[in-house]
Amino acid sequence: GLKQNHLKRWKIFNICKNYDVCCLQETHITDDLYKKWKKEWTGEIKYVAGTNRKKGQIILINKNFKYKELEEFHSSERIQGITLTTEEGTYPILNVYGPNESSERETFFNDIKNVEVSSETLAKYLNRLVSPPILFTIIGRGRYSLK
Repeated sequence: GLKQNHLKRWKIFNICKNYDVCCLQETHITDDLYKKWKKEWTGEIKYVAGTNRKKGQIILINKNFKYKELEEFHSSERIQGITLTTEEGTYPILNVYGPNESSERETFFNDIKNVEVSSETLAKYLNRLVSPPILFTIIGRGRYSLK
């Protein structure tokens, strides 16, 4: 998580400044931490606050990324969805944090069926990376860039 470790958060935020959009999971963000992190990340932050079992996720949007409209279309403990409209088109971004516990997976996959998103979805994380070549995402310890 990014909650306690300022240096780790600074490093990740600096990496993300090189990309338009970053999706992060297990950030341990809370409503109170959002205010602090918003000052550290100068762009837009959309977040789902964590709990003891679901650790929170954020979508970081670079301050230099030009978009006309940003709309949140889904927000739950494990699924976060926004739509960005630019000059080139409309892009849904789905930040998904799948459960590790097998007992929680059936409920999770039943819930995810109810999220309406087009085939243009830019990011999915279901304990693996499935991403087309215009998105950067950080997952666990790995760093992936498919530009």
